[in-house]
Amino acid sequence: MRAGLKTLAGNAFSDLQTFAFDTGGPSVIEQRPWPGSTDIDENQAFLLVLDTEADEPSILEHAGFSVEGVTQRIGATLMNGANRDTVLKRFEKLTSKRPIVILQAKQRFPNNAAVSLIWGKGIKSKSGIATAEDQTLSYKTRRVFEASIHCERENAKAGCIPLTPITFAFSAPISVAQAKQVALVGPDGTRQFAPISDPSDVSSLTFKGPFKESSQYRIEIPTKLSDDSGPRTC
Repeated sequence: MRAGLKTLAGNAFSDLQTFAFDTGGPSVIEQRPWPGSTDIDENQAFLLVLDTEADEPSILEHAGFSVEGVTQRIGATLMNGANRDTVLKRFEKLTSKRPIVILQAKQRFPNNAAVSLIWGKGIKSKSGIATAEDQTLSYKTRRVFEASIHCERENAKAGCIPLTPITFAFSAPISVAQAKQVALVGPDGTRQFAPISDPSDVSSLTFKGPFKESSQYRIEIPTKLSDDSGPRTC
């Protein structure tokens, strides 16, 4: 309050107080993947849009991950270089020249586990203002990459009904190139390939009947069959 400030009645203020405010430390205002996502990668990169530039050393000191089944908090790293450029290019419209950081955990996440990204208390802005409390974003990692066979049966212990299709399903999509190598091999060695209806999402292959009664069939898959993210093999 400046000297000379008076009320409408002409009375001056004797105690010229100073009131201090700040806008708080940097907060996450948008992010990818979305909070609540249940299929994040084991090595997921998290793009965080901030309301102000953050001090990187304070991010590394106070940001981290809480993971189901892991007793200690996992530290975070900042993505830089060519990988960062690739992510920024993909999300160019989202970032729109706003302050961003891209975080990854220092170790791989387990499958099918709850993961919390903790934007921690103490992370500072470039001007030195620190966050006063944790900001937590919750996720879940995807399941283990698996394949399973499905067909219609008269009961749980019976074989597949020969007139109905046999479906080979995956817990995550595979590439078209690999899908074209998956074959249903009959008792006489005849190989049948499944049609691919949607090349953008090959998460199952259906082999149409009829099949020979009381006969054994087998599924033949390529070596190191993996999902469309690459590193996970079946």
